[in-house]
Amino acid sequence: MLLKNLFDVTIKPSISESDSLGKLILNWNSIEHEIKEKLENAGISGTYKWEEAFSLGLVEPSDIQLLTELRMARNRLVHSETIDKEDTKYWLEVSEKLLPKIKAAKPELSGDHAKDQIETSVEATSPAEVIVTYKKLSITSKIHIYALEISVKLLQTPDQDFFRISFLWPAQIPITKIVGFEEGEEQNINGQLFKEYALFVEKRLWPGQTMKIVGIKSTAILEYEFNNNVYMNRRSTPFDLHYTLFLQSWQPVQGKVSFESLNIF
Repeated sequence: MLLKNLFDVTIKPSISESDSLGKLILNWNSIEHEIKEKLENAGISGTYKWEEAFSLGLVEPSDIQLLTELRMARNRLVHSETIDKEDTKYWLEVSEKLLPKIKAAKPELSGDHAKDQIETSVEATSPAEVIVTYKKLSITSKIHIYALEISVKLLQTPDQDFFRISFLWPAQIPITKIVGFEEGEEQNINGQLFKEYALFVEKRLWPGQTMKIVGIKSTAILEYEFNNNVYMNRRSTPFDLHYTLFLQSWQPVQGKVSFESLNIF
């Protein structure tokens, strides 16, 4: 104020790393609020889903990738013991670019008709198939160890330069080894706790091609354990592996696989 009065000079206070992180958190909360509100106004209640936001024209295919990475970056930075200045700055800039785009976006459809048309469109034009299986690694009377095996088959044109797949893993099933995945946040689905894991695949996928992305001899590995506790819990509460496949040119593909088919306990 003294400098302003004497010399008509204003010095802007510098933004600290913690201030930048705070702004990033606010921006992400605003992004979530905007998408959720626009979906609800279109007749789609509850937590937003990327494929529905895509179908309504709220986000573009290229933005889905950024939004997924932005959410994970936000969670990673919030829980870090030290703040990475450059990392925070980068994702703050990403959030600053995405937020006005989402605020300006207008749903192309509204009401129950929009929801029905979205669900029909997603089912009729599924661009890819996600194939989830497993491999036995170690079997004893009390503990079974398995390796998850996942392949993606592209069913539609054009070919994809890259894609990303996100999993919701049941918290009650122990993971014994995991390589290549980025850890996300925890989610509660119908009273069950899940952990998010995501995998970015920067390889060209051609129409008709089936690419193995998780499993033995793959870059990404996820091994898990079935024991007596898991077996007993599974009898009272079935476990599902939820997945979302994000493609470069198509709407996301969602699905789930029961762990009944992913073990022989």
